[in-house]
Amino acid sequence: MEFKEFCKERSRMCKFNQYCSRCDIGDKKEPGMCADYCVKNPDEAEKIVSEWAEEHPVVTNADKFREVFGVSIGSFGEPCPDASTIYGIGIIPNQEWLEQEYRPPRKENADD
Repeated sequence: MEFKEFCKERSRMCKFNQYCSRCDIGDKKEPGMCADYCVKNPDEAEKIVSEWAEEHPVVTNADKFREVFGVSIGSFGEPCPDASTIYGIGIIPNQEWLEQEYRPPRKENADD
């Protein structure tokens, strides 16, 4: 695993677990010190992160669309709308948006 990929997947693993006690690296040392553990035990840390990444693949926007609607986006011959029309997040090229990791929409405030 390349260093950049390791860092990206470790960050994703941290966000997924939320607490060090839930993490396979976190339970091997003091909470919040996983960077030290990774430096001192790079081979074991890489193995742990690689296995986690295989068990928890990235879900893209295209994957989520397919899961919710049962078809791939644009499967009816219609072009994929700009991401700005879907999420109001500015203009992102369609293919780039489809390949991004899916993030659930933020909850709306009842006061709005």
